[in-house]
Amino acid sequence: SLVAIPIGIPGAMGCFPSKKPIGNLASDFETLLGAELETPDGRKPTKELLKGKRAIFLYFSAKWCAPCRSFTPLLVDVYKGQVTPDVEIVFVSEDMNEEHHQAYLKEMPWCAVPWEDAKLREKLAKQCRIVGIPSLLVLTPSLTVVTEYGVNWIQVTKNVDATLREVMPPEQAESAPNRA
Repeated sequence: SLVAIPIGIPGAMGCFPSKKPIGNLASDFETLLGAELETPDGRKPTKELLKGKRAIFLYFSAKWCAPCRSFTPLLVDVYKGQVTPDVEIVFVSEDMNEEHHQAYLKEMPWCAVPWEDAKLREKLAKQCRIVGIPSLLVLTPSLTVVTEYGVNWIQVTKNVDATLREVMPPEQAESAPNRA
């Protein structure tokens, strides 16, 4: 069972606790996230939604979680403020039921792992070592986790590009590869 983690701004850039890196999560997007994702416009192929993205953020959150409800509006603003829309967020719901999941998803302009795929959502939480929410993992297009502290970085920088410059290898922080 997950716990809500109070979120706060760290005292200085780069002072996040370190853990052993998770590494590469899967060989491709479909293996990691399933064949289709929910979007505000209905279901779409995962491969199509994530092709050419510079980074993918996995957002573990739930409507019942007060820190999540506090962080989500900031993340929405940051997402909508991207200069170039080459970062995608994938919501992985930790909600208790589909009604809460759907209501919370309506607040988000990004895609989500389908509610019906509970086994995939559970597998992702375990694979990504999620112990508390909100959690935001930043992944490269090759599906390597570069930080588990995306919530903290977004709170500090309030900007996708600034976050990526801090956490991604320099050659990946600025360019959008074309990976399917």
